[in-house]
Amino acid sequence: MYYFVELFCPYYSIMKLYIYVCSLQKRDYSTIACRKFFVLFFIFFASYWSFGQGTGIQDELKIKGSYGNGLFGLVGLNFDQSGRMYAYEINGKVWAIRYDTNHVEQRHLMLDISNEVLNTGDLGLVSMVLDPNFVTNGHIYLMYSVNRLFLLTGVDGGDDASQSGTIVRVARYTADINTDFTTLIPNSRLVLIGDVPSDGIPILGPNHGGGCMVFGTDGTLLISTGDGSVVGNDTGNNGNVYEAIEAGVITAGQNVGSYRCQMDSSLNGKVLRINPMTGEGYASNPHYDSLKPRAAQSRMWAKGFRNPYRMTLMPNTGGHHSEEGNPGILVVGDVGGYQREEINTVTASDQNFGWPHYEGIDSSNEAFDDSTYIPNNHRKPIFEYREHSFHANVLFNQTTIKQLGIQEGQFYYNGLDVFKGSTIVVGDFYQGTSFPAKYHNALFFADFGAKWIRAMTFDANHEPATIEDFMQLPDQIVGVTFNPSEDAIYYVSGNTAPCDEAHKVTYSTADFPPIAKIEMDSNHGMASLPIAFSAIKSYDPDNSTLTYEWSVDNVVFSTGLAPHYLFKPTGNTQQTYKVKLKVTDNNGTGMTAFDSVYVYANNTPPAIMSTSLDEVASIPPNQNYSVNLSAVVTDKQANANDLTLSWTIAFAHNGHEHKDAPLIGNNLSATFPASGCEAGDATYWYKVYLQVTDPQGLSETQVKNIEINCGGTPQTLSFNAIPNQEIDINSLHSITASAVSSVGVSPLYYFTMSGPAYTVDNQIKLTGKPGKVTIRAVQHGNATYRPALPVDQSFEVDRAIIHYSMSFDSIPNKLPTDASFSINATTSPTQEPFSYMLISGPATISGNVISLTGDTGTVKVRAFFEGDYFKKGVYVDRFFKVYIPTPPVALVAQDETIYGDALNTNWLNFSSISALDMANASLPFINTKSIKITNPTSAETLDFRKSSSLSVADFPHGIEFWVYNDGNTAYPLQIQTFETSSGGGSPILSVMADPKKWVHYILEWTLFGNPSQVGKVVIKLNQTQTESLYFDEVKLLYCADMQSVKTGSWDDTSVWSCKRLPITTDIITINAGHIVTIPTGVSATLNILQLLGTLNKESGSTLNINNY
Repeated sequence: MYYFVELFCPYYSIMKLYIYVCSLQKRDYSTIACRKFFVLFFIFFASYWSFGQGTGIQDELKIKGSYGNGLFGLVGLNFDQSGRMYAYEINGKVWAIRYDTNHVEQRHLMLDISNEVLNTGDLGLVSMVLDPNFVTNGHIYLMYSVNRLFLLTGVDGGDDASQSGTIVRVARYTADINTDFTTLIPNSRLVLIGDVPSDGIPILGPNHGGGCMVFGTDGTLLISTGDGSVVGNDTGNNGNVYEAIEAGVITAGQNVGSYRCQMDSSLNGKVLRINPMTGEGYASNPHYDSLKPRAAQSRMWAKGFRNPYRMTLMPNTGGHHSEEGNPGILVVGDVGGYQREEINTVTASDQNFGWPHYEGIDSSNEAFDDSTYIPNNHRKPIFEYREHSFHANVLFNQTTIKQLGIQEGQFYYNGLDVFKGSTIVVGDFYQGTSFPAKYHNALFFADFGAKWIRAMTFDANHEPATIEDFMQLPDQIVGVTFNPSEDAIYYVSGNTAPCDEAHKVTYSTADFPPIAKIEMDSNHGMASLPIAFSAIKSYDPDNSTLTYEWSVDNVVFSTGLAPHYLFKPTGNTQQTYKVKLKVTDNNGTGMTAFDSVYVYANNTPPAIMSTSLDEVASIPPNQNYSVNLSAVVTDKQANANDLTLSWTIAFAHNGHEHKDAPLIGNNLSATFPASGCEAGDATYWYKVYLQVTDPQGLSETQVKNIEINCGGTPQTLSFNAIPNQEIDINSLHSITASAVSSVGVSPLYYFTMSGPAYTVDNQIKLTGKPGKVTIRAVQHGNATYRPALPVDQSFEVDRAIIHYSMSFDSIPNKLPTDASFSINATTSPTQEPFSYMLISGPATISGNVISLTGDTGTVKVRAFFEGDYFKKGVYVDRFFKVYIPTPPVALVAQDETIYGDALNTNWLNFSSISALDMANASLPFINTKSIKITNPTSAETLDFRKSSSLSVADFPHGIEFWVYNDGNTAYPLQIQTFETSSGGGSPILSVMADPKKWVHYILEWTLFGNPSQVGKVVIKLNQTQTESLYFDEVKLLYCADMQSVKTGSWDDTSVWSCKRLPITTDIITINAGHIVTIPTGVSATLNILQLLGTLNKESGSTLNINNY
């Protein structure tokens, strides 16, 4: 291996490289071959290197370092949960990189330990990793070489190669959350490896120090280390070995060069597995010594590596407890010697990868033939290549070799060039969605010398499945990292020594396209089906304004921000529509983005009536638990046998979940794997997702949480709702989460489950992008209390916009023969153009004029302002009835029970009561109440009062009842409504109760004026009769008793707290964003509910839905 290609962005001159390469080849500097090499090298770097990449791949320079402004020796990048960047230099500097609203880079120097770091050869600050809980604890981990003088005396010994014979150190620092992680907390340093010379990772020359750090799935810190030897066949007595012995870095018995990677007593050539809090090894490590937890053998996980410069963890592998001894599968790139570059997979503990005797799949190094250090069995690399070979090979099942190529029997690879390189740089797995499918879940890896990035996917056995070219670059590459928040690959490179650039790679047809996102208040319902759409979460990363284009099945219907569409399938059949949104930025480039959704007209989702897990609240710990997965499901439009049931079992751990593959069907068997408990440290539980899908694709999902019974007293969490937020694009905001334990246990922890935010303690940090954010509150329990079942809260983050309100005049009830009439609405704060939509009922609309068709029924009409980029849309619905007030209905004996309690003996006597309070919860007045009027006196009255205050004006009320006159004389009834309990009434309406007939009465009125008034309706009898009247099914229309009423109506976004829901023969709609609560002890009843918003049912309350 040439010294040059082992350096990442070397700091040596080309002349020094020339001299060193020739020395490696055992040639005199003046030989013709070396002079040719020198000339060709300069020609190579002076020539133009074309830069190719796949169509749609966009490469953006994000960082350009300079000697005076920092980042001149860039090595790698990290990204926290919000997508913010942290960069580190080879010389020991760590930077927090931020971008302001104009995308201008802001650099914050977090740490400078250049006086301690030995920056020579490929040594220096070689790796940095953020703690998995970085935004909570701020921990960062650094791996760096220490100059020997500093190691021994604390005095800077400089960066000369003579300062080797020292160690690589691993230290933890803590970033300060109060400065947004741009500084470190003073004195937060903790040395995990290398607090004294004998505790460090030995390095006897200017290379082979390694290494890389990653976190395992189980939370353990894994560290790859180099063999610490000197370039060449080092079997001892090379480099600064005696200085190292004198300093206590190694013992005399460890003076064996590269063989140290086969010695359990040495930290060289290993993958270590340590506790990130202490630096000690784990008891689940293969050679752990409980008496010496910091000993090399106690820390060792795998061995036999040469220079494992970069490694990464394979997604979706590993366990969740350190004691399981399963951190996950590691993918390790081992930089080769003279023969092969390797990609290895560490699949279990105590695996030996064969160096120094073995290199590559089937190669061996004769120079390292001491049988003491040759393993009897070793794990071979799954992939190998080399610059001086035209052959690259894949190994399957550790037995079968396939060469890359396009011939039959080869591992297919159609790269434009032969697969050659000199220095493997394992990068990261792509776990995004925007790249083409062939890159999904692929490992992106690079070669420093060959200057390419390629992608490898894996099969179910964790062996190579495909290899694809990705990018050919003009410069050396030292690191490849995936940033999930941007769905982007970053790489570090440079065309100078040292490296000084970081590039962001995305997949798009244009630079910085906008983001399109559709929101809708429903995706299903019975026709006529009005849907309100919104593009409020669409935005442009450059903060440019947007224009919109909406289409249904490719027919454009709107260019507003928040349009409305009425879906009316022909023949009232089931139909699925595709709604598409196109957004275009207005920054002069005309870049566009799209989103689409489906609307299911005349269809409703399946209903999950019950499941076999309904009574399973918890399972015992530390044992497998078998369950039956079955459910009773129905669908109004489909046969139950045509529904598809999909069950997904997820193991949940604090703020993340690990989902198994879905199980399809009903009445299935499944097992929850055994899981232990870590009360006080972590919360574990299971979640079961049941998704039921109808033949049209409309689905309903139910989630069941199942606790692990860890012992101790149970506790529950109460997590306050988090209000929706509005932000300026690319600006940062912070809000507070608040949750408490039912028993007062603390602390509570908060995790961001999804959305553009992250949490720091109980602070929710918004990242400046719109979206829906879900935060989880967790309490891990303690010695007394078991962990609480976590609780999630979600809220919306929208960009800041001018809000509008709409006033839509109420529409009185009509007779079928009434003439056409106008309706009126206005918007505020400014009058804006708006539209009307007649949704349903016996009427038509043209402009603002409604014409009746002559039929009876309920009419629903909507006034809506679509809005634009600067103005948020708004809408209001109004209802009115078209009916015949007193339809005569003849009563025959067999029909007496049609109307409920007619002629029943359980009547309230009209003469014995003066008033029925519609706000009195003790009377079952909300559903039906039958009232008998026996021999009424002249001018006898009955008040139906709404005695509690309504804090809103212009609010509709109503009462509906049937009257049966059991006498032979018509009864004149006078009905009057009042805005107050005394006076101020409407004109008297006089109707006749015809003898021996049922008469249907509907009375509606609107409360005007002072919004704190009460109202009543009075039924008055004006003459003496000897017969009886029967009032049956006295129903309240609209709201019966509103408590803590806020300004607004049922169709706006105000929050109501209702003692009772309204009774009506129409559909009650709780719109999106609207929250209704049924308090404890209240029985609420309604006929039809269209639930688009939120209906909260408190414990001890009852909800009766009669016809839905």
